[in-house]
Amino acid sequence: MSYNGWSNYETWRVYLECVDGMTLDDLVLFNDGQARIQDILENMCDEIILEDLQGIALDLARSFLSKVNWREIADHMINEEFSEEEEC
Repeated sequence: MSYNGWSNYETWRVYLECVDGMTLDDLVLFNDGQARIQDILENMCDEIILEDLQGIALDLARSFLSKVNWREIADHMINEEFSEEEEC
C-alpha cells in the first residue's frame, strides 16, 4: 500500500520530518565512513528520533523505523539531485 507516493506511511513520514530539504552534501556531516546513502540516512534519523526516548516509547519508535524503506529515500534524494543539476 502506498502513501502519498511513498511505499508506506513510515517512509513518507520519516522523509517529511527528517530528510525533506536536505541534499546529498548535507549527509556528509553524518557520514562516519559508510558508503551507502541509505545507511547514512538510517543512522542520522536514528540519532534524531531515538535520542531522548526510553522504555515503551523507544520500542515503538524502533518498530516504526524498522518499517522505513531507506533505499527509497536514498533513491529519491539521488533523483532530486540529478534533476536539479539537469535544470541548471
